[in-house]
Amino acid sequence: MKIENILYFYGLVCIFMILFNIFNIFVSKQSVKYIDSASKRYHKRIQKYADKNMSKNKADKKIVKKIKRELSNTVKMKTFDIFLDQLSKKEKIECRNFIHNNFEIVEELVQGYLKKDPVKAAYFLHVLYKHNICSLRPNDNILNGLKSYLYVNGIYCRHNAMMVLYKAGVPEKIVESLKILNQMDISVHERIVSVGLRHYTGDIDLLIKLLLKEFDGFQVWIQEAICNFIIASGESYQKEILTILNNPEYDQKIHLLCIRYMEMYPYKMAYHLLLSIVENKDANWQYKMGAINALGNYPSEQTVNILKRMLHSPNWNIRSSAAKSLAKQKLTYYELTDVFNGNDRYAREIMQYFLEERKLEEV
Repeated sequence: MKIENILYFYGLVCIFMILFNIFNIFVSKQSVKYIDSASKRYHKRIQKYADKNMSKNKADKKIVKKIKRELSNTVKMKTFDIFLDQLSKKEKIECRNFIHNNFEIVEELVQGYLKKDPVKAAYFLHVLYKHNICSLRPNDNILNGLKSYLYVNGIYCRHNAMMVLYKAGVPEKIVESLKILNQMDISVHERIVSVGLRHYTGDIDLLIKLLLKEFDGFQVWIQEAICNFIIASGESYQKEILTILNNPEYDQKIHLLCIRYMEMYPYKMAYHLLLSIVENKDANWQYKMGAINALGNYPSEQTVNILKRMLHSPNWNIRSSAAKSLAKQKLTYYELTDVFNGNDRYAREIMQYFLEERKLEEV
């Protein structure tokens, strides 16, 4: 084949690609115009329906059936989303009344979108979460339907379903949902659960008690999420966290999170355990480093002595943590004479660094 023919063929392919892109842009713009015009028409119908039924205790069954059928269409669900946005800006009470009076639609849509494409189902769940719909009248039909979405093959679908359940604020259903995720052979990052749990709107104390009751049955990544949630929830669970820390059967990640909890929320009963971790020659260096960081919030003469010894550890991570924790003890240079007059140059310099840092923070 001549080189000219190859160039002609290549040029022809380029022309066809340009024409295809132009055609695709044209179709996309026309599609957007169609969706916008359809959305405006449907928005007017929804608004008209809402004006008639806003204050009624029970909506017209025929209209409910019609709207339920229309909202099965994703484009019209988008319109409904925009409508709720506008309604909530006007008056939140009106928005809640509208949803409350038409909750029958939500119940049927939860079942209907379960059979649809995972992306469409995920968007529907996003609308439920965004407008806090399921927390208005949480019932078993809807919440059990939401749990069914956890079996759908799509991470966005599962994530959005969990977010709706968190906002619904029913602790028993959240525990049941986590058990479903626990049984499934899927890879999920613990932050998806731990960050989601922070959106929980119900009784936090009750939820944590239920989670701790089932703690042993969860996989490590869910246990991590629960521990992070407890860390974010405050100092009311020191006894429970200490029990987990004392149990050697739990994973290292869980123990490190428990040590982190004891650092954030000092607990007198945990002090001797932290000391034993630091003094244990066979302990993992990460355990030691975590315990040393925690000891910075447990001021005592014994703490100072053990931290000074750790300044000379062969592991530089431990030495750095020991210096940082010593600086938290607010010792004077005179009290650290043995460190500054010692032969360990690194110990002197790292101690000096953290003391200077402490001065800057105080300023």
